[in-house]
Amino acid sequence: MRPDHADTHGNLGNELMELGRFEDAIASFDRVLALRPGDPVALNNQGNAFLALGREIEARKRFEAALEAVADDKLTGDAMSGAAQARSPDPRHVFALNNLGNILLAEGDIAGARTRFEAALAADPSYAEAWWNLSRLHGFAPDDPLLSQLEAQVAAEAHSEHDLMLLEFALAKAMHDVGGTERAFALWQSANARRKAELGYDIAQDRKLFAQLRERFAAPHPPIPETETDKAAPVPIFLLGLPRSGTTLIEQIVTQHSQVAPGDEIATLDREMSALDWCDPEALSREAGRVRSAYYETLTRLADGKPFVTDKMPLNFRWIGAIRALFPRASIVHVHRDPRATLWSIYRNFFSSTGNGYAHDLDDLVAYHGLYRDLMAHWAVQPGAIVDCDYEALTEAPEARSRALIDALGLRWEDACLRPQDNARAVATTSDTQVRKPIYKGSSQAWEKYAPYLEAAFAKLD
Repeated sequence: MRPDHADTHGNLGNELMELGRFEDAIASFDRVLALRPGDPVALNNQGNAFLALGREIEARKRFEAALEAVADDKLTGDAMSGAAQARSPDPRHVFALNNLGNILLAEGDIAGARTRFEAALAADPSYAEAWWNLSRLHGFAPDDPLLSQLEAQVAAEAHSEHDLMLLEFALAKAMHDVGGTERAFALWQSANARRKAELGYDIAQDRKLFAQLRERFAAPHPPIPETETDKAAPVPIFLLGLPRSGTTLIEQIVTQHSQVAPGDEIATLDREMSALDWCDPEALSREAGRVRSAYYETLTRLADGKPFVTDKMPLNFRWIGAIRALFPRASIVHVHRDPRATLWSIYRNFFSSTGNGYAHDLDDLVAYHGLYRDLMAHWAVQPGAIVDCDYEALTEAPEARSRALIDALGLRWEDACLRPQDNARAVATTSDTQVRKPIYKGSSQAWEKYAPYLEAAFAKLD
């Protein structure tokens, strides 16, 4: 009825984003920009859609254009210098600064990212997401002015539950930096409790899903034949396990190979698998063509002409039975490390996605680890190779383990695989700061500092 109503096109784009239909969302925001050229909200939202698709260069252009559209030179200059703003901040300005910071961080420009997060906070000191982002890059000291500013924000009463949760995650990290172990743990407990309540998570939902998967794949699903078009698509390399188990480092190593393109955490397959009714024995076969076509389309776009593409969505371990049926040419790499190190690292990090509800309660984490361990054992006894990748063993013997991994993938060895820190790909996960370092030992012992608080929960891992 109103094809020229820009706000409605924008609202449609926002709803398409919620549905994960990012390409369609981009088209809706294009319509807004055709009707209102330079609209900063549409530019910012379109940048988010490109970012969700892993198209960082295009996302960056949109965020920079949004900043240019809303900020005069003086405001931008003052914000970049960290000066406090006397005027009310334009939310479109601070959102674009924060988003641009995320892009720069994914690209490995830590100094540039930090500058943008600081600029966003200079414009709006209450901006919780920017506090969380900055806290990950900043090493706090006891007399740090940023520490007192962050304390003041946590104590303020005007924040939403979501924003207070982000601020508590940020302050927990700051207290960890200054040696305030007891307070840091208390803040992590509070932040995680808020996040679990926000998501409405109950471990029963995952117990049900895992039981359905074990029943549906009590015997291997027969391979679903690929079309000739499918066979021409790039070959996926699935890097899976639990979050924070080392999948990002493994992707850095593997994608240093000249034949392998980085896919990062590809949402396409996980979204399609999560939507299937696993009580329906025909669901996978019925939807196979559509699912495989959508996934191969994503892979082809990410491949940049290379024959292999990684997919490091960790929780794809749930779908190994379906992966074997749908993608017979794929390699599957199971990445794992000390479960205490893995679970502690999960617990003290904020995940922006809603698919990690188990992450916000220590008992849930331990229970989920049991579900994961049992399901991996189920897949291991069925036909189909799973490449085992032990994170701790890799850090102890990087060259030998890296060579073994590349060989297991059927690739010729390339010395570049020993230099994962030189990988220039964008990394849009919570490991974005760590992967810029050479392979190092010791990260799996970080939980020991908090052992007194974790002992009761972790005792149930045995």
